[in-house]
Amino acid sequence: HTGALKAAAFSPDGQKIVTAASDSTLRVWETSTGQLLHTLTGHKGVPYAVQWSPTGRHILSIGTDQKALLWSGRTFLRLTEYSFPLHISFRPAFHPAGTHLAVPGPRGSVLLYPLLPDEQALIELAYEKRLRELTPAELRRFFLEDPRLDKELPKSRKLPKARLHTVQPNETLFSIAQRYGVSVDQLRQLNRLTSDDIRAGDSLIITYTEE
Repeated sequence: HTGALKAAAFSPDGQKIVTAASDSTLRVWETSTGQLLHTLTGHKGVPYAVQWSPTGRHILSIGTDQKALLWSGRTFLRLTEYSFPLHISFRPAFHPAGTHLAVPGPRGSVLLYPLLPDEQALIELAYEKRLRELTPAELRRFFLEDPRLDKELPKSRKLPKARLHTVQPNETLFSIAQRYGVSVDQLRQLNRLTSDDIRAGDSLIITYTEE
C-alpha cells in the first residue's frame, strides 16, 4: 500500500488476508509467505472496513464514498456495489451461512440482500425475474448455451456463446456492447446495472452469437 492501513481481515481458511488502506485500494496477500496476490480497485474514497464472508466466496469493503463493494473471494473481481445513507459508518454484516448481506437503509432501516454464489446463479435469477415469456430470438440472445433451450428452439447457423468479460481501462458500456454486437440495455439487464458507470476490473456477463 502507498497509504495508511485502515482495516484487515483473514479468509475463513486463514490462507489469505485482505487489507484496506487510504490509497483507496484493497490488497490480498498470502498469509504464509506475505506475497501480494491481488490489488482491488474501485473505491473513490477510503475503504475503512473489510470482511470476508463466512463461506469465503465474497469480500465486502466499505468506504468513505458511501459505497459498500462486493468482490468475489475467488476471482477477486468486483461483483456489485451497494449505496448507503450519508453520515453513516458501519461494519460488514454477513449472515453466518454467507447467504445474505445487511446494509444500512434510509430512515434507520436495514436492507438485506441475497448473495449469489456464482455467475450461473445470476443467470438463474434472470430466468426467475423475467416479466414475460421471451421470444425464441430473445432466449438465444440472453440465455445462450442453456440445455433447456435445445428442444424449444430451432437450430441456427449462429452458435451461442457466453463469457465473463473483465472491463479494461477506458472501456465503456457502449464500447463493450459494440464489441460483442449486443445492446447496452441487454448488458444493463443481464448484469443488473443501475447506471452506465463501470470501472476497470469490473466483471460483466456477456451473451452473444457468432458464426
